[in-house]
Amino acid sequence: MNSPQISVIVPLYNARRFLRTCIESILQQTFEDFELIVVDDQSTDGSLDFVRENYSDPRIKTFQNIKNLGDAGTRNAGLGISKGKYIYFMDDDDAIFPQTLETLFNTAEESQAEVVHMNSHYATFDENFSLDGDIDVTKILDHDPTPRFVTEILIDRLRAECEMLAVDVMPWKKFSRRDFLFKNQLYFPLCKCCNDMFQLFGELCLAKKILIIDSCCYICRVHRGSQVHLDAKSNLYRAVESLPILISYLEDIFTRELIQPLPRSEQLRIEEFAVKIVLQIFAWKAYEEFPIDEVDSMLADSISKINSPDLTRIFFHLTRSNFLKMLKRDDV
Repeated sequence: MNSPQISVIVPLYNARRFLRTCIESILQQTFEDFELIVVDDQSTDGSLDFVRENYSDPRIKTFQNIKNLGDAGTRNAGLGISKGKYIYFMDDDDAIFPQTLETLFNTAEESQAEVVHMNSHYATFDENFSLDGDIDVTKILDHDPTPRFVTEILIDRLRAECEMLAVDVMPWKKFSRRDFLFKNQLYFPLCKCCNDMFQLFGELCLAKKILIIDSCCYICRVHRGSQVHLDAKSNLYRAVESLPILISYLEDIFTRELIQPLPRSEQLRIEEFAVKIVLQIFAWKAYEEFPIDEVDSMLADSISKINSPDLTRIFFHLTRSNFLKMLKRDDV
């Protein structure tokens, strides 16, 4: 039996009430040569039973982790099972438009890019959205059909694509060649947050050709169960606790010399940039909600417990450079 062209991987955890919309949006694709890999992360609401009892499409393959692994571990499990030429990740509470896989596949084939990114335009709906004709894409996106490639220079690529948000970190915004991911060991680092961002950093470091398309292909559902709704303090602690794992992920890429040899000074610049992005995402929310001195103390205390000389140096360099000061609400 021939391998499918696309592996769609859906990490599943307690999303039973959203699953019908998600799965049927995949099964209704205009591009039909895909496998749908559903990996259940020890759901407690019968999510996996719902899939197995309601769908008999042979393209659907269901698996269950032997223990709860979180989003990163579950995506890695799905990647290990996959057989498609291309990999596409989806969240279990979202949906895609009928032409999504066809658009991404044709773009990747024509460009021969290792990775195709959707630009930061997508439809966002609350938990009650319907796919029955009430989504008008023309009102969501002023579409620019001209694809573009990112810069070849590593640090400039990271700055341009992350700071300008031309490439967003969510796994469902990119469509990647499976052989590229496996050759370069581009898994999701096992940490509490930002694993998707650092997997993206790995792709930006290692891909020779990344194409960005300005196309609305995804429907993101926002609801209170989403991780983005955790309180600012919890998110900040999760981010800081994840930094050693994330930096080790980048260090591993440098050690394997999969990219052009970089002097240590340049590697540290990239690591500092990565820490800065993490703090941009999470620290500013904490500064909005808590007294400045309290957030400063939380950050300093958390960094000191990590016991990493490089991270400590990076953190205090960012402090001296007034980066944290710029994040504080009273200084805006």
